[in-house]
Amino acid sequence: MGWRCICLLLGAVTAAPTGKVRGRRAAADTATAETAAADIVRRVLAGTPTFDDERGAVVVPAGPDCTSALNEAMLAANSAGGGTVATRDGAAYELDGPLNLLSHVRLRVGRDTTLRFGYSAPQRPPVLRSAEGVVFHGPSPLVRAYRTHGARVEGRGASSVIDGGGRAWHEKNAMIGSAHRTSRIKEMGHEPSEHGRVDQRTPPTLLELFGSTRIVVSSLTLRDSAFWTAHCVLSYGVLLENIHVDSRGRNTDGIVIDSSTDVVARRNSIVSGDDGISIKSGRDAAGRSVGRPTEDLVLMDNVIVKASAGGVAVGSEVSGGIRRVYALNTTITKATIACYVKSTPGRGAYVQDIYVRDVVAEQVKECITVNANFKNPTPKPPPARPARPTDFRRLSFEHVLCRSSADSRAINLAGRPSYHLRGVRLADVSVLGEVRKALAIAYATDVSIAARVGATAFDLRNVSAEECRTWNATT
Repeated sequence: MGWRCICLLLGAVTAAPTGKVRGRRAAADTATAETAAADIVRRVLAGTPTFDDERGAVVVPAGPDCTSALNEAMLAANSAGGGTVATRDGAAYELDGPLNLLSHVRLRVGRDTTLRFGYSAPQRPPVLRSAEGVVFHGPSPLVRAYRTHGARVEGRGASSVIDGGGRAWHEKNAMIGSAHRTSRIKEMGHEPSEHGRVDQRTPPTLLELFGSTRIVVSSLTLRDSAFWTAHCVLSYGVLLENIHVDSRGRNTDGIVIDSSTDVVARRNSIVSGDDGISIKSGRDAAGRSVGRPTEDLVLMDNVIVKASAGGVAVGSEVSGGIRRVYALNTTITKATIACYVKSTPGRGAYVQDIYVRDVVAEQVKECITVNANFKNPTPKPPPARPARPTDFRRLSFEHVLCRSSADSRAINLAGRPSYHLRGVRLADVSVLGEVRKALAIAYATDVSIAARVGATAFDLRNVSAEECRTWNATT
């Protein structure tokens, strides 16, 4: 259908209601997605590790430096075939280095207890870690599970706190300048192997699960991270639930799921200095060399209290591929963009089968954005770098309500001239508030939109856009 036909169609349906505009295909897609999401949840829950509470736990006393005592207790539990290492209720634990979570070990943080990390990681030997889609050697994450199987980190609720001590890192970065923070990672993006990637400047993640399987993180607060707060990378069968994230510095994404399979993140609340929940799979050549997609992921019943960037974001590091992501029942109190899917022009791979349903976002500038032209490239690319567009297919957003008041576009779908977005569906989407720019579509094929933006209703079915076209809410 050409643009002339689209304009005629719009003129005929601007007064049409936006709710429940679905055909048989849409209904079938919804049922298939919900069944797939339920299957992923069942698989993850069936594989979660269990521990015998009657066996007892090794309780580590509080003190000025408890790092060695906690690590030694976890090593002893691992050597004995498994067990629980616990902290006392109502205590403060000061830590001068990272904690290493080992296989078949449960680390339990007591009620009204805080584990507080100090600023000492740069003086320690670098470890293998990941950030911005690049695996490299750098400062250790503060709580690290590396090639760990069947372990848990859990608390007694929000009063069980792991504090990253990020303020010292943020103050240090402010003195040096913010440009250093991830510049080295971007420069390493074309290196095919992690052996040549060393960077001691990027701050540590508060909690990182690296190359691990069957891990549970639950019922605690992760506070004041220096960088990403909770990062799951190259892992399988992970459950993240009832986590309270409160990190407000720059680049302090709440939950990041990266090149991992069968991950469930549910009933979490997040205050973040960047994306609330971020989904990634590798950056450029470094990501392609690993070649691990993020797939079979369920996000459900999460609350994004505040996110400085996207509430739920996919990309822009997608070079390993992202597919079969189900984001269900998300509440966003404040974010720049509620649902944000993005990739830079040369990132490659694919973003496919993304299903978002039941989103309520109260304070956002943009509601839904899919952008194949995101500007976050790797610096100094090789002269003969081939063009690697990202393949966006089958992206569905259903039952989305946003309250916006900005000059930005409420809904923005932007592909590339040589590589269109394909199969984007918006059903029962409403954007309330004083929105000046309602809808933009560029380089997209097979787009269906049933939405109301401000006072304007849109009912587009199986349309294609060969060039950019924007509709204002007042049109």
